[in-house]
Amino acid sequence: MQKGSEMAIEVTRAILKEPECLVIDAMTVGLLLFLEAWNTQIQQLKYVDLSPYESGLLQFEAQCPDLWSRFSSPSRDQLINEMRLKKNTLAAGSTTYFECRD
Repeated sequence: MQKGSEMAIEVTRAILKEPECLVIDAMTVGLLLFLEAWNTQIQQLKYVDLSPYESGLLQFEAQCPDLWSRFSSPSRDQLINEMRLKKNTLAAGSTTYFECRD
């Protein structure tokens, strides 16, 4: 059984060009994109709305100008689609659960 947090990290690393080279900004943005991919799929939304995160994304881009070059695609939409596919592949073979901590 795979924890939801483990799946999030695995799926996020899958969209990085160099997953073994951890860049905190890229990993953080990747996890944000994973959260949106997960939520839009659960809610069966056709479009991802990243506008609530735009100011945060701009700050990451300012701190790490080559941020989008660290991903397999510079397109946010493409990255989210890749994450959905990877998540579905992983989920098909296991049961995912989420741990709540107080």
